[in-house]
Amino acid sequence: MAKFIRISIVIIVFFGLVLTARNNSAWAADLPSWSNSSAPARAVLSAPQSADDDCDKPANKNKDKCKDKDKDKDKCKKNKDNCGSVKPPPRAITITTSGTYNVGGFCNYTVEFVDPNPGISVRVALERPLPRSLPDGIHKVRQGCRVTYSQNGQRIGEFTDAMGTSLICFAPTPGQEMTIYYYNVYDANPQWRPVAETTMVNGLVCSPADPSAVYVATFKAP
Repeated sequence: MAKFIRISIVIIVFFGLVLTARNNSAWAADLPSWSNSSAPARAVLSAPQSADDDCDKPANKNKDKCKDKDKDKDKCKKNKDNCGSVKPPPRAITITTSGTYNVGGFCNYTVEFVDPNPGISVRVALERPLPRSLPDGIHKVRQGCRVTYSQNGQRIGEFTDAMGTSLICFAPTPGQEMTIYYYNVYDANPQWRPVAETTMVNGLVCSPADPSAVYVATFKAP
């Protein structure tokens, strides 16, 4: 009887060991095979990027999103000024075609040529500082717009009626009676002079700009 009991105990222990070994094998199979403790960090850092962020790789070149991105890159290479920002008005411009032009966000210049191809060009540029202080009793301003006419490459002193019409405009100062002054830097005795007539056009202070000169809009100081 005692022998039978011992044999039974041995059999029970044997099957218990077999079941334990199987459970250990299954648990081990579920673990990742990391070579060292830094493997989890490497796995995070090497995670693949999305197609939008990985368009430079050859394998992604045929994807639609990458094609669109490449087209945007090409546009930016051809015209950097129009890439992701608003282009500001130029501080200086040379004009050969009739139209209205904004210079530096400070003044508007309009020209209408009688002859579509007169050989005349107009350069309009911000002028700061001014070539000379404004007269006493006139509110001081920091900058103006210089208008310079040329014909066939040679500077001329005035834009005549036979050539066309010109107009220069500035933003007004609220509550003030504005006057446009001009300073003919090319004159033998240059000085600030008021234009013959200052008018309001579409909310702006305007006057003809026929002489090659620096123009400002200001008012009488209190």
